[in-house]
Amino acid sequence: MKAKELFSEGIEQFRTELSQVRQCTQFLCESKGQPLLKNFPTNPSSNWLRQVKIRHHKKVDSIIESFNKAFDATFGIHNIHQRAIFTNGVKTFRLQEGHDAFYVFPINRYNFIYNPEIASAKTKYQTTFEELQESFSDEETVKQIITELVSYTYISENLCEGIDKGAEVVFFGIPYYYAIKQSVYPDYEKLYDILI
Repeated sequence: MKAKELFSEGIEQFRTELSQVRQCTQFLCESKGQPLLKNFPTNPSSNWLRQVKIRHHKKVDSIIESFNKAFDATFGIHNIHQRAIFTNGVKTFRLQEGHDAFYVFPINRYNFIYNPEIASAKTKYQTTFEELQESFSDEETVKQIITELVSYTYISENLCEGIDKGAEVVFFGIPYYYAIKQSVYPDYEKLYDILI
């Protein structure tokens, strides 16, 4: 097979794979060209494009319990924290050691929430939880305060604004999402132009 034919086949496969991400029209429209990123453990054999199934995470602590309780009644989703995707825009994304950065593309019909003041809910609420424990000896009281705080500070409108403010954006209500390795497309604007 000639090099030109191999190259043509490679381009065609690339276009076919990207066509899956093009179906994320809701996100491509609502994000208005602003990327969201997530850390994935480095794996040299992994593909540059992933379809990531949202699995139920079993990890539970006081912060996760408060987060779940705050949104259980609001959205009717049990254990939302364990069934969600936590992402950040370029302003607040921090690459973790031993990980690769991936752009995140939630499939259509997703729901999202964010707190415009929080770039990492886990870090922020853990600190708040520890500070409240110094004032209240009862852990249940502290959990209730965190639950109230979470339920009143998150919004679910204007995704683009949340990304622009550097908020941690939480997606839920979908079975999977797509992720593209950032190192394959370091210029998100070019990738966005290909996708729209």
